[in-house]
Amino acid sequence: MNDFTKDELEDLLFFTMVHKNKYEVKYPQELIEKLKSLIDNYCEHKEQKMDCDGGISLVCKLCGTTTMDI
Repeated sequence: MNDFTKDELEDLLFFTMVHKNKYEVKYPQELIEKLKSLIDNYCEHKEQKMDCDGGISLVCKLCGTTTMDI
């Protein structure tokens, strides 16, 4: 599965808010809060370490996400 970039998440939030305000669409507040949370907690996965537990993986040092299995 491909992850959204931070810019894409910000675009989704922006257009959701425009659509909500302009057309008075009732979006669940949980959706808006989830998009905001994804943006606030976004990690670029720049600092990585090797993890050899049962295979070789690249793991982000900042958030712990596995970004690639070898």
